[in-house]
Amino acid sequence: MAQLDASSPDLVLLDHHLADGPACFLSYALRATGVPFIWVTGCYPEELPPGDAPILEKPFDLEALKREIAAMLEEPLAGWRSGQLQVNPAASGN
Repeated sequence: MAQLDASSPDLVLLDHHLADGPACFLSYALRATGVPFIWVTGCYPEELPPGDAPILEKPFDLEALKREIAAMLEEPLAGWRSGQLQVNPAASGN
């Protein structure tokens, strides 16, 4: 949550089963602050909090991920390069 307060991400890829527990509260905070997110998870959709966030089931195809990111950010696929993706290791716990 501190990372969310300290930064303003364009988009978050969110797994439901995090090391310190389910991501329900984080998904509520993202919705409250207007940060779009995509569930990337191996759990059943019924396990996720209700909402309209897209769900990519693990294992997922890289092209499917790119399509979802492009749709969420409303950017054409042709303009998306993997070099534009930034990962914050501190936020992911790695």
